[in-house]
Amino acid sequence: MPPASPSRSRSFSGFSSRWLGATARAFVPFAGPILADHLRNFAARDAVFPAFEPPKNSDSLLILSPHPDDEILGCAGLIQRAKAAGARVEIAFLTNGDGSKTTQIVLNARSWKRRQSLFQIAQGRQLEALEAARRVGVDAPNVHFLGFPDGACWPLMRAQNSQPITSPTTGFSAVPYERAARKGAPYTRESLVEILANLLEKTAPTQIFTTHPLDTHLDHKAAFHALEAAKTRVQSAAPLWVFLVHYGIWPVPNGFRPDLNLWPPHPFLDGQTQWFSLELSEAEIAAKKHALKAHATQLASTPRYLHAFVRQNELFGKWEGTAKM
Repeated sequence: MPPASPSRSRSFSGFSSRWLGATARAFVPFAGPILADHLRNFAARDAVFPAFEPPKNSDSLLILSPHPDDEILGCAGLIQRAKAAGARVEIAFLTNGDGSKTTQIVLNARSWKRRQSLFQIAQGRQLEALEAARRVGVDAPNVHFLGFPDGACWPLMRAQNSQPITSPTTGFSAVPYERAARKGAPYTRESLVEILANLLEKTAPTQIFTTHPLDTHLDHKAAFHALEAAKTRVQSAAPLWVFLVHYGIWPVPNGFRPDLNLWPPHPFLDGQTQWFSLELSEAEIAAKKHALKAHATQLASTPRYLHAFVRQNELFGKWEGTAKM
């Protein structure tokens, strides 16, 4: 079903947002383009999308989350709906988030007597991910940690040789985590695609979810391309759905606004992504916020940004464009 044509609000969304954007570019030479894009994102707020068909009892979902917390930001409501229907849900984490220096700075500033390395923080983020999964109904055996390097998955996927890359933040060149799908797996494209292909064969999903190929975080782009390669390898016919996490100053407005809908940034209304909206119940919204609280290390540094995903709905798209590696 094609998405309904986006409507526009005369109060801000149409002419006003374009005029303000043009003014920002003209009078603020450096920050102007960023501000203009931010204002234009409000123009998408009245877009209307067809309903996402909830999972059925016969479904099996696989969600590939680039980092611990992306699965809750994009899919917490979906996961709850699937579990309530009796569907199976598997969550896989591409990285353990061992590249977040912002998190490290905030945590070490709060407790200078107990300074943590990024590797130690990532081990804690694994526990947070397990607790967040539990809060939306997914048990530990259905959570999979791949352990690939945060902040380096894009060059890994683009590498033209079989030489393992070295994580710029931990110094490891192979998966170092005890609770990993394959501890000791080298940080190579072939290793990652093989592990994902094995996971697809093991879980046999009927629907697959991961981050958008135009997401501006390179690990998120890498997740999409790695899954596509794995799907091709095992000839999986399961549809691949995408959700967005990073794109400029988005979601808008920032902060905890559970009374509002989530809508895509304005460039994502260009027809390359066919969006569908899953409307959440009050109980599902409350449980999403509760699950997000489990990612305490991330809330410590970016609470307003993370809470901006706790909305009336979640968005899932069919990518119909082309994204180069």
